Order: sequence, then C-alpha cells, then structure tokens
Amino acid sequence: MHVTKRLARVLALALCVTMVLQAALISTSALNRGFSVSAGAIQDGGLIPVTVTVDGGYNLAGCKLKLRFDEGFLQYVRADFGSFGGVTEAGVSPDNSVTLSFVSMEAVATTQTFCTVWFRIVDGAVGTTKIEPIVSEAIDVNNQTISGLSADSVSITVTAQSLTMTSQPTKKYYFCGEPLDTTGMTLVATFPNGSTKELADFGLFGFDTNSSGNQTVTVRSGKHTASFEVVVARKGDVNCDDLVNLADYAIIVDTAVFAENQPEGELLFRQDLMQDGAVDCFDAAYESLLISGIVQ
Repeated sequence: MHVTKRLARVLALALCVTMVLQAALISTSALNRGFSVSAGAIQDGGLIPVTVTVDGGYNLAGCKLKLRFDEGFLQYVRADFGSFGGVTEAGVSPDNSVTLSFVSMEAVATTQTFCTVWFRIVDGAVGTTKIEPIVSEAIDVNNQTISGLSADSVSITVTAQSLTMTSQPTKKYYFCGEPLDTTGMTLVATFPNGSTKELADFGLFGFDTNSSGNQTVTVRSGKHTASFEVVVARKGDVNCDDLVNLADYAIIVDTAVFAENQPEGELLFRQDLMQDGAVDCFDAAYESLLISGIVQ
C-alpha cells in the first residue's frame, strides 16, 4: 500500500516536470522565430540604422527577407552586410520594401547580425512609422524549405530636435475674458536630418483669461517648448490695483485732456478702453460706465 502511494507520487512529480519542460519549450519556440529587427538611434543627417539579426538555431542556408517601409517617411540609403558569410544582395522592390537575401553552402551556426539597413528620414516627416519584416523564403543546407519564420515589426518615432519661436504673437495685452490670440506667432521645428518646418499644430499652456497679471504662455510640440509673455488686465483697471474706481477715471481724463503725447504699450492698452489706438473723452466716458456697473 505504501509502495503504491510512493510510486504514484513519483509518477505525478515526473508528469509535472515533463509539463513544465514542454511549456518552456513551447515558450522558447514561440519567441524564437528566426529573425529579429531593431532600430538604432537617429544619427546626424537623419540617418537611422535598422539591424536584422538571424538566429543560429534554424539551420538556415538561405533566405529572402523584405523590410516594408513608408516611402513618405523613410528613404532607403544602403545595406551593410559586414562579415556575414555567403552571397548577399539587397535592393528596393516596387512595393516600398527593401529585399535582403543570402545563400550559403553552410548553415548559419550562431546568432549574428545579418545586415544593417540604413534609412534617411524624409524632409518634414514627423510622428511614428513602422518597418514590417516579411520572410518570403527560407531554406536549409539540404535546400529544404523552412516555414514559420518571421519577426516583429519595429517602430520609429521622429520628433523635432529643437523648437524656435522666430516671431511672437502680435497681441500682448488682454482684458479679462478675451481669448488668446496667436496671430503673428511663428514656430520653426528643426528635425534630425537638418530640415526645418513651420509648425501649425502645437499645444498652449499657462494662459488664464480670468486671472489678471503677467502670464507666461508655454508652447509645446512633442517634448520641446517655447514661451512668450502676455498681460491680462481687468478692464478699467488703469493703475494696476485690480480695482475700477475714480482713481482710474482721473488718469484717463488727465491723459485725454492734458497729455501732450499718447501713452504706449501697456499704459495705452489699459487706458484705451475703446481700443481705437488713442486715449480720449470716449475712453473716459466708458470708464465712468464701468465704475457705475452699467457695462462690464
């Protein structure tokens, strides 16, 4: 009786070990599909190296591998096979792919770099693109077809290297409640290949039209930022005390009646309530309406 139980335990343990080993083999087989593709860092001139590695465990003696790419994003430059053995060849196919092939009298015995393919980023290209590997043919040393080989696609993300604001927005002063106006602002992005592009798509942060005071508005594109300064004021608050009262009215009247020259910049903006470019009796009248609460 005890012998039977002990034997049953041994058999159960052996079965568990077998199942674990099978699971490990299945996992290894699923992950190891003959090839792997990886993209390196973007280099000067917008060049990107894409490395294709071949696994030595498949007895490969020949293959044809395509790297399908977006020609609106990438441009094929060259393929470097380095010291990889056998007869190698590379070329661009009509279906927007680079075809890589090799034939050898001996099987690939160790995992090694098959080829490094160089691409160049197309001028103005920005965002993320994929290079899709397709194994169209594979044979062993006996000229027998090896099926089921593949590799995962690789993603390449291109963002600007720098962001420059070549001209700031024309409007610098705002009354509370006014929306931000970026008319006149020019943003230029410089990309890894040295090309530049004026950007129309960007994010804006830091502007609060309901809060008076000096504000820094941040412009963001990707990981890069630029900024500009604006002033938001309560309409009718001429002396910057966040109140609208007779003291502000007196300043406008004094400018309209006695000043020899019109104010400039922020001083003009705060007093020119009619926004016609001059401080006059109409602005004084508007100030009185603001003080009385007839207008907001």
